[in-house]
Amino acid sequence: LASFLFESDPLLTKSCKKKLTKRGLDIVLTTVTQDAILVAEKNITLEPKSTTADARVASR
Repeated sequence: LASFLFESDPLLTKSCKKKLTKRGLDIVLTTVTQDAILVAEKNITLEPKSTTADARVASR
């Protein structure tokens, strides 16, 4: 999985967020408090193994 950053992180600067946006990276998560717990949601898509990985397994 990729790395994720949190909107509320004081070390995450506006400049850094701008660079991430320019690169098309959607990795900054916003948290909400639910029942005294900080919660962040991110949808991910799982894809089938690549053919390269399949070839390595087949050659064993």
